[in-house]
Amino acid sequence: MQWNTERVLDVLASHIPLLVTDIARRSLLKTSEVAAAIDEGARTEGSSCASFFTQHARWSQSGRGADAHTTLRLDVMTAHKARLVLPGRLPFGESLTLQSREHTITFEPDDAPALLTRDEHLTLRLCRDSVADVASSLKAGTGVFAVPGFSGVTVEIEPTVIRDNDDNVTDVIG
Repeated sequence: MQWNTERVLDVLASHIPLLVTDIARRSLLKTSEVAAAIDEGARTEGSSCASFFTQHARWSQSGRGADAHTTLRLDVMTAHKARLVLPGRLPFGESLTLQSREHTITFEPDDAPALLTRDEHLTLRLCRDSVADVASSLKAGTGVFAVPGFSGVTVEIEPTVIRDNDDNVTDVIG
């Protein structure tokens, strides 16, 4: 998610030419050469992940004018993914969209911060130099956190609930 799948496969192919999975093999991501190549690619080229679907991306607004407040609600896993991908998108002039059945949340690069809403779509426009601060506001763990650079905007991170095919809870993360 932090880089480009095809480029990651190119790096892995230099170690396993046929790209055959061997569950007994130690992860190549733990190999310093592979990890360094992936980190370098992510740092210099950014992420090719433009969007991802999640069941847990919602937002709501209350109040008007100076009393307006916007709350983004993400689960722990969605916040974690967004925290990893945002720094590889916006500084490179690319957006990141979180799509759920009900809502869409898009982070876009811009020269000035702005919050836009239309129907069920929320857009947060971020200055490139504030991306790291906003990404860090998507903390690991649950809670309510202010979104840096936006007055009256918070992100509420909720536990991720894992369910089986019969809709029984099998795990809770966060």
